[in-house]
Amino acid sequence: MEDKRQMKRFLTTIMMMFFLTQATAWAELNMKPEDVSGRNGDTLTISLYVSNDGEAKSINAFQLFLAFDKLSLTFERVDTSNTLSENMYDVAGTLDPENAGRIKLSGIEFSHPPVIEANSQDNIFLNLIFSVNPDATTDSVLQLTDLKDDFQTATVSTGLFTYIPPPRPVYVLNAIPDVFVDEDAPPIDKWHWDFGDGFGGLSLTDENGYYEVVDLLEHANDYIISILHDDYAPAFFNAETTTCAIHSAEKVSPSYETRDIVLEKGVDLAGKVTFNDISVENILISVQSETTGMVKSKFSTSDNTGNNFIIKGVPANDAYVIRVSSDDYLENSIKLSVESSSIDDIYFSLEKKEGTRIIHGTIAGLEPGKEVRIYASSSLLKFEKSYILTGSDLEIEAYTITDLKPSSDYTVRMISTDYPDLFYDNAWQQQNAHELDLTTNNVFNANFTIPQNRSTISGTIFFPENATKGEQICVNAVSESLGTNGSSYIIYNGKADVPYTIKSLIIANDYKVSIQSDKYRNMFYDQIFIKEEAIPVSIENGEAVDINFNLTRGTSISGKIYDDYNNPLSTIDVSAFSEKTGSFGKTKSLSDGSYIIEGLDFSDDFVLTAKKNNQSIYYYSSQSQCVTNSDSKSFVSTHDGVMTDINIVMCSGEQICGTVWNENGEFLENIRINIWSERKKSGGLGYTEKDGHYCIDGLPHANDYQVSAIPDPTTAYVFIQKNGISSNSNEINFYLSTGYRLDGIVYDNENNPIPDVIIEIRSLLKQIELTSKTDSSGRFILNGLTEADDYIIEADPAENIQLSPFIINNVVIQNNCSKTIILQPGFEFSGHIYDSNQNPVSQASIIVFSNQNNFQKTTTSTINGEYRISNVPDANDYLIRIYQDGYERQEIRNQHPSENTDYYLSHSGIIQGTITYANGLPVPNAFVMVYCEA
Repeated sequence: MEDKRQMKRFLTTIMMMFFLTQATAWAELNMKPEDVSGRNGDTLTISLYVSNDGEAKSINAFQLFLAFDKLSLTFERVDTSNTLSENMYDVAGTLDPENAGRIKLSGIEFSHPPVIEANSQDNIFLNLIFSVNPDATTDSVLQLTDLKDDFQTATVSTGLFTYIPPPRPVYVLNAIPDVFVDEDAPPIDKWHWDFGDGFGGLSLTDENGYYEVVDLLEHANDYIISILHDDYAPAFFNAETTTCAIHSAEKVSPSYETRDIVLEKGVDLAGKVTFNDISVENILISVQSETTGMVKSKFSTSDNTGNNFIIKGVPANDAYVIRVSSDDYLENSIKLSVESSSIDDIYFSLEKKEGTRIIHGTIAGLEPGKEVRIYASSSLLKFEKSYILTGSDLEIEAYTITDLKPSSDYTVRMISTDYPDLFYDNAWQQQNAHELDLTTNNVFNANFTIPQNRSTISGTIFFPENATKGEQICVNAVSESLGTNGSSYIIYNGKADVPYTIKSLIIANDYKVSIQSDKYRNMFYDQIFIKEEAIPVSIENGEAVDINFNLTRGTSISGKIYDDYNNPLSTIDVSAFSEKTGSFGKTKSLSDGSYIIEGLDFSDDFVLTAKKNNQSIYYYSSQSQCVTNSDSKSFVSTHDGVMTDINIVMCSGEQICGTVWNENGEFLENIRINIWSERKKSGGLGYTEKDGHYCIDGLPHANDYQVSAIPDPTTAYVFIQKNGISSNSNEINFYLSTGYRLDGIVYDNENNPIPDVIIEIRSLLKQIELTSKTDSSGRFILNGLTEADDYIIEADPAENIQLSPFIINNVVIQNNCSKTIILQPGFEFSGHIYDSNQNPVSQASIIVFSNQNNFQKTTTSTINGEYRISNVPDANDYLIRIYQDGYERQEIRNQHPSENTDYYLSHSGIIQGTITYANGLPVPNAFVMVYCEA
C-alpha cells in the first residue's frame, strides 16, 4: 500500500534510452580534450572542454571514451572538483580491460543536472589526471570516441599531449693540478640538487677531474653543486670562490657554462677519546669552524694502541671548536687554531653523566595498598623510564623519576590495574597529553588526581570444549566520548566459564566492550563482530554486570616466508588484515620460516604482508612471486575455514641509501626517511642512525622513487623531498635547513584558552603539512615552515568541546610569526535514520555541507539508527545527503543545524527487463537510464 501511495504522490517517468538509432541532434555541443605538455614523471591535468553554440542544455547522463598512447601516458584518476560534473553521481573513469590506452568515462544526475549555458565556450566539464611515463619519448593524440547519452551527437575535436624531452645541460669541472694531492686519488662524487622541485643528479669525476650531469630541469634556478668526500673539505660551488658551507653556496640554473670547484685537501685532526685511560668507541667527535660554521664529524673506534679518531679534510688556517658527545658521557669541547699542518695529539678524557634530569610530581587519591606505575617517555630519544608507587595513609603521594636524558617531548603516564590510565595533565589519551620539556631544566608539579567517581563492568567468558589451558583473553572497555578505557586479562584454567571485572572506569554511557585473543575471534558485546554495530554499555546508573562473551575459534592462515632462493626467513613480521570485517592478526616467523595467525574472521579479502625493519612491505601472491606492488597482491579467503600454504616470497631487491646533515654538516639522527614509487606502488620506511646514515632495502627496480627526509615536528628543520630517484642509489643525501615558526593561542569567543585543539597548516606549493596541538593554556607551536603564500591553517577542537572548526586560506609566511585563533560556538546535527516502517537503518552515510562556510563533515548511523555530527559552524545553507544500499538517496537543502531530527528512507525498487533488436537478438552494453519527475 505504501508503494501505491508513493506512486500516486509522484508522477514517475521511466526513460529507457537504448540509442540504437540516432537520437535528436545536439549538434550545438562540441567537446575537446585540452592540449597539454610535460616531461617524464610529470603529473598532468587534462580538462575536457565543452562548448555550446545553441540553447542551454542539461546533462542528465553521459558516457564516452578517451583514447591515448599508453606508452606515453598513464591514467591515474578523475577529478570533478570545480567542474560542471562536480555534483553528479557515480562519475567514474575506468581503463578498458582490452585496451590500456582507452578509458571509459561516465556519470549520472537527474535531480540537479549540470547545465551547459547557451552560447558558452570552453566550459570545463571534467578533469582527468594523467602521469607521463618515465620512459615516454613521443607525443600522444587525445581522441574522444563513442559518445552516448546527452553527448551522443556532440561534435568532437582532438587534443594533443606534447612530450618535452629532458634538457641536457653540461657542467664541466676543469682539471686543476693541485686539486688531487695523491696520485691515486679516487673518483669524486658530484651532487647537483634542485631544492625547489626536488630533482637532481649524481656524477663521478673522470681521471682528469671533469664531470657532467644531465637530465636536469631546465626551468629550475636553485641547483646546488657539491662535492662530498671524507678525505677532502666539503666543497660547494660559488662563482667567487669555492665554499665549504652550504649556506654560502650559489644556487644556479642548468646551462653549458663551465663552473669550476677547487677541492681543498686540508689537514688531518687526530687524537684519542678515553674513559679511565681506556679507548671508548662510538663517541661522536665534531669539528666546527668558528668562521663558516662548517662541521665535519667522525665516530671514535676502540683502538687502544694509538689514536682512535681521525678527521680528514679540515680546511687550514681557521679556528675550530672540537666537541665530543655521547648519550652516556658528559659533553666536552676545546678550541683550536689550525694552521697548515695536521694535528695528532687531541685528547679527551670522558666523564660519566650523572643524574641528568628529573620529573617530580604527586598522586592524589591513591588508596592504601594500591599500586600505580608512572612512565616518563620520549619518542624522540626512544627512551622510557618508570617508577612504582604504592599507596599509604597519605592523601597525596609523591614520586620522582631520575636519570632522564634531556629532550623536549616527554609524556608522563600513570598505569594501574585498579585505576583508569591517565596522562599528564589529567588526560585520558596520549594524543591529549601535555608534553614536558627537559632540554634545560627539571620538571616539578607533574601531578595526577585519581578520579573518585568510578564504576565497573563485569561478566563471564565462556570457553569452548576444546580450549587449552593457558590461553589468554584480554577484555577491553573503551568510551569514545571520554577517550578513556580499561581492561582485564584472564587465563583459561580448565573451567569453561571464567569471570572478569574491569575496575575503576570513569562514568560514561557509551563503553564498547570487546575481547582480543590470538586464538579466538575478536568480538564486541553482544556477540558482535563489527565495531559500529556493538551494543554500548552504560555505567551511569551503577555497575554493569553480565556483559558476557561466548568464544568462537574462528579460522587461521598459515604458511612460510622464503627469500628468492627458497631459503626460509625467520623473525619476519607477518600480518593479516580484512578491510571488510576489520579482523586483524600478526605474528613473527619461526626459524623454519613458518607462521600461523589464528582467531581470524571469515572473509574473502584478507591481505597478507611480510616486513622486516628498513625494508619494503611484501605481499602474498597466489603465483608464488615476489610482490611489493600493492596492486598486484592476491587476496586470501577464509570462508572455507583454515588456510594453509599461504607462502610469501621476500626477494632481495635493491636499495636506496644516504646521509642527512644539517646546514653546518652535523649528522642528524632519527630523521624519518620515506621512500615511494608510484609506478611500482611500493616503498619503504626507516630512520637515520647516529651518523646520519640510512639505508632502505628490498626495493623493486624503479626510477621514479620519491625520497623524503621528514624531521620530527618538535624540531625546526624543514621537510625535504627528492624526486626521480633510481633504486640502487647510495648517495641520496640531505642537508636540512631550519625553517620559520608559527605560534599562537586558541580562544573561544569569551576569551577562554582552549586546550587539545588540533592545529594543521599545509602548503600545496611547498608540499608541507604539519600538525600541532594546543596545551592546557591554549598555546601551539609549528616549526619547520618555509616561505610561501598559499598556507591553509585549520583549527579542529576536540569532539567534547562545543566549538566549531576554524579555517583560513592563503596565509603568507615569510618569517617567524604568531596568530591568535578565535573559535566560535559549535552546533550539532543529530537524530535517527529509519526506514518507512520505522525500523532503524544502520550504516547509513550522512553528509552535511555548507557552501557558505566551505565546511563538510560525514558520519554513519549506529545499529540503532542514531547519528550525530557535532561541532559544525552556524549556517542556514546546509545540504544534507543520506544514502545506504537498498534505499533511495535523500537530499535536503538549506538546513540549519538541529538536534533530534529524524529522517525516513524508502526502500529502493528494481526495474528489470531485456533489450533486443527488432529481430529478437539481445543488445549487449545498452545503457539504461531511469529517473523520476516529481
